[in-house]
Amino acid sequence: MEDLRGKVFGTTRFGTQSDLASRIALRRYGIDPERDITMVQTGGPAETVSAMAAGKVHAAAITPPATLQARKVKLKELLDLSTLDVEYHVNGVVTTRRFIKSNEDLVRRFLRAYVEGAARGQRDKPFAMKTMGKYFRTDDQELLEETYELIIKSGFTIPPYPAGIANLLQDLEKQNPKAKGAKPDDFADSRLIRELDQSGFIKSVLAGR
Repeated sequence: MEDLRGKVFGTTRFGTQSDLASRIALRRYGIDPERDITMVQTGGPAETVSAMAAGKVHAAAITPPATLQARKVKLKELLDLSTLDVEYHVNGVVTTRRFIKSNEDLVRRFLRAYVEGAARGQRDKPFAMKTMGKYFRTDDQELLEETYELIIKSGFTIPPYPAGIANLLQDLEKQNPKAKGAKPDDFADSRLIRELDQSGFIKSVLAGR
């Protein structure tokens, strides 16, 4: 990681998940993304891998199935971002506080289904692979295997409490002054998932996993 100083680092688009996650990881190794490297936009994941293979960029953050493509062209993994001891908001399901207030039972039932689905995916690999193949519209077992191992098996956190918003806000401060001083609780409401957790529902679902 330290050898990236002075090099070109690729990200699909500025402000995306890969961009913000990369900046957090680089800072963990004492590399200032603004001064120590040149950050460039590469397009999509496939274009990012192609840019690295062609030597146009020296490193980039990628996710499955681009990781599979990267290995096929003999690229070297420098860091697994999931091993960093840092909370980071990758993605999530969002709605408005007004909707939650007007449809609380619907949101509660959705959260129950989300937890059950995540747990089923982790314990029932054949089912998860079949479901991914259906919605990805592919029967490429190598691609599905890569996605399952890196996303479904280890990427889902149960219970799914909102996390990492503070780090996200910190990285957004330079682009958006309103992020400075903003409170994570202003952007997340854990009440219903905490209710499911404290009720014993999530524990019972995980017991079946």
